[in-house]
Amino acid sequence: MNVKNNWIGVGRITNDLELRVTESGKKVLNFSIAIDDGSKEKPHTSFIPVEAWERTADVIHDYFKKGDQIIVGGRLVVRQTTDRNEKRNKLSVVLESFEWGAKKKEENKKETNAVDTMYMDDMDVPWAN
Repeated sequence: MNVKNNWIGVGRITNDLELRVTESGKKVLNFSIAIDDGSKEKPHTSFIPVEAWERTADVIHDYFKKGDQIIVGGRLVVRQTTDRNEKRNKLSVVLESFEWGAKKKEENKKETNAVDTMYMDDMDVPWAN
């Protein structure tokens, strides 16, 4: 059986987006998304760390901001870290694809979402084909 590591989530960006460059010269954007479980009785929100690289990082940095909804697809990665001499596992999603989600309600009233109507093939991005 050939099983691929795929994860898809819909959430809102929880932090201001800061594009960084690694020592090797690659662009990376680390952010997290808040995902509600949909429960009305006892709601729970999970905060999922996401990392985007290179051109994908550029596009998300340029067109999204804190509070915007994003649909992310990628692979789950577990990295082992040491904190106070204790080994811990850190789970994150390495972004492979994304789609625009809904804007915040107050923004929808103020503007028409021109960016939502952009077609990915109109942008020079590698995943658009």
